[in-house]
Amino acid sequence: MQEHSVYLFIGKPSNDFIIYLATILQNLSISVLIIDETNQMKQCIQIPEEQPEPIHYRGIDFINMETLLEKYSSLMGDMCLQQDIEACLDMQYQVYFILSDLNDSILKELEESKDNKNLFLKHSYFSNNLKQTYLITDSTKNNIEKVTDFINLFNQKVTIILRDICEGKLNMQYYLNTYFERYEYSIRRYQIPLDEVDYEYRIRLEYETFQDFKNISKEYQKVLMEVAKEMLKEMIIDVEVSDKTLKKAFQLARKGVVYENSIF
Repeated sequence: MQEHSVYLFIGKPSNDFIIYLATILQNLSISVLIIDETNQMKQCIQIPEEQPEPIHYRGIDFINMETLLEKYSSLMGDMCLQQDIEACLDMQYQVYFILSDLNDSILKELEESKDNKNLFLKHSYFSNNLKQTYLITDSTKNNIEKVTDFINLFNQKVTIILRDICEGKLNMQYYLNTYFERYEYSIRRYQIPLDEVDYEYRIRLEYETFQDFKNISKEYQKVLMEVAKEMLKEMIIDVEVSDKTLKKAFQLARKGVVYENSIF
């Protein structure tokens, strides 16, 4: 069985970020499966509703978490050996991106849960291989406060990606000082300023077939590259990826070129 890595993405807006990041890894011949617990991804990829899951779309594979667990329910009984489950779920993927929401019901479940990771990851196969949790939020007060509530309850180290930051008083330092300064569990913080083109690309994903992200802001590009580098350091892969190779994979994805690595 090959080694694999699991990354949990919680919050929104995150769909565009996850798709862009997955295409970069695909261009490094790293197979990625996006597992959606929110049903949001289907709204962001232009596929006929009747198409059954798993979905293969422009080099990336998508599946809903419920569909995935149902697909392998025969191996998920209490009497099933862990290695049998892993053998079935492995499916030759190297990376799993799990997309989860952050709403009031999730926060309530989190408050009552004794196992924070499994609340989101649903199965020990995923939680045992979790490399990093990314909290993604825009700068609206409601979403920021949900993120701080989550950090209080989750009690695990996370990376915060704060998007759509305004200029002037409501800048990154303001949010750090007001909301995040006291949280030792935030091990990394990334910021993406509010940019009209970034926002336009995000909206277009819901209406048009994904083509590229070549015109997104330099700040957004920088965060994507830094997160990709961070992931590559944590992954167990056969070949070391140089900065030059990563940059080439990024530029191809940015232009809409995605290598086909579908397992389904």
